[in-house]
Amino acid sequence: NPVVGVGDDQLDTAVRRYSRQQVQQGDGVGPSRHGDERRRRPCKQATPFEALEETFGEGRHRSLPLLYMVSPEDTYQLLRNLTSPVVAITSEHKGKRNGMILDSAIRASIVPTIPRVAMFIHKFNTSHDMIFNSGRLALHLLRHDQFELIHRLGFFHGTDKDKLADIPHHQGQTGVPVLDECYAHFECRVVNAMDSGSSTCFLCDIVVVGYGSSASPPPGAEVMTAAYFRANLPAAWRDDYVRLLGVAQEFARQRSGDIRVMNWPGVG
Repeated sequence: NPVVGVGDDQLDTAVRRYSRQQVQQGDGVGPSRHGDERRRRPCKQATPFEALEETFGEGRHRSLPLLYMVSPEDTYQLLRNLTSPVVAITSEHKGKRNGMILDSAIRASIVPTIPRVAMFIHKFNTSHDMIFNSGRLALHLLRHDQFELIHRLGFFHGTDKDKLADIPHHQGQTGVPVLDECYAHFECRVVNAMDSGSSTCFLCDIVVVGYGSSASPPPGAEVMTAAYFRANLPAAWRDDYVRLLGVAQEFARQRSGDIRVMNWPGVG
């Protein structure tokens, strides 16, 4: 599973190349818009939209010209303000269990009596198919002192090992693993899903709320945020962190455009 966020130095898209320089169409021979024949084109300076259209294809990514005036790096930093706390997700399906780390969970209801959450989970995560097929998961808010837990669940893939084997947990009321140590936990049932190409957004009803194996959070405990995690990431983990983020970003870059209409079938 990839860990939290995307590294600032990982962006390397065509938008980045074109946003830093003015693109000119040469006065030599260029491809025609129709067929394979070639024709002479007069020299002219491409507009920002034309440069992006040339790169991404006509009729696609119509919002990307906005990035011409706000660089991809600056846009990414602005969007980091929307990052959720760092949470642990656990799931179980047909006797197999798994845990992962993400920072894409949000509250999805303003009605106190209808508590809901939503989250995006990349399709390469082992947890993705387990959640899709079972319709169940547990979401855990973590504390500032739970870096080791984040490392165990976030720096390894579920196919490498049983990531919950050495982590104290118990079976929740819905059958999913619940971590004994956390700030709070929410057992959830999926009620809808949306495909985003590289990931799936799961909308969930919260059916059980608790504090792991405790009656309440420890006195003075604070919720782990993505900003706190990045600022205090142990130096020994940084290379793996950047590598995993790069892999996750490349996966997302290749598949984000492959969005398919989905009707959540539910789980029988």
